[in-house]
Amino acid sequence: MQIVDAQIHLWGSGLPSNQSHIQVTHFTPEEAIALMDEGGVDAAIIHPPGWDPNSTEMALKAVQDYFMAHPQTDVLLGDTVVVDKEGGFICVRKSLVPQRNIMWVFNPVITSSVFIHRRVLDQHHLFFDEKWRDLGDKVWTVEMVRRGLKMAVLRRFTSSFSDTGENMNLKPNAIREAKAVMEMAPSWVRRWKWPLWQLHRLRQVCHLIYWQRPFDYSIYTLANPERRVDFHVEKPTAVWWTRHRDNQAKVLPG
Repeated sequence: MQIVDAQIHLWGSGLPSNQSHIQVTHFTPEEAIALMDEGGVDAAIIHPPGWDPNSTEMALKAVQDYFMAHPQTDVLLGDTVVVDKEGGFICVRKSLVPQRNIMWVFNPVITSSVFIHRRVLDQHHLFFDEKWRDLGDKVWTVEMVRRGLKMAVLRRFTSSFSDTGENMNLKPNAIREAKAVMEMAPSWVRRWKWPLWQLHRLRQVCHLIYWQRPFDYSIYTLANPERRVDFHVEKPTAVWWTRHRDNQAKVLPG
């Protein structure tokens, strides 16, 4: 069994605002890996801290480093913090590599945390289909799987997604497109949506998707567009409750 640390910080400047963190002005990936090896930790989810204004660049460098170390990877999937329109916590969404049949019922990625290698455009010529105004991201993911692109997960928070309650995917056109996309699925998938939904949940359990210890995140908000605002989450959840209820209604038999 692998041991995964659900949240660590890396930074290159500044002292942590939370006194429970080690009080040093930098903590590099190399230092983190050394401590992980010492403690028997196999992997960690890295979240950019608010006290270092360059922490986002460090996160993007981690993406670049992954592509450099794994040149066969076409698409890298990061994790996302979902927030409301004030920046308050809603849930965490940790990515999984889409599975050929389950992906029709549930797309386990959020586009804001998807990073693609340039060859996906230059060699595979895979672009968004302009036909889809709302479900283009799902169709894009389906096409990645169909073409056999090599996808991998970078288990760290790279992005945030704001659920304002007025997002395009909640509107009538998105609902129409969702039905049209499902019609593209194999007929047996349409008949077996509920069992596939349960299989998706099992995948999430096996990959520890539902587990997240208390953590902090720092984002720009509508009220503070010039400076990051720090948020602490004492009881995180991986369930997007409002969307969860909607999805349940879509997959229930009948």
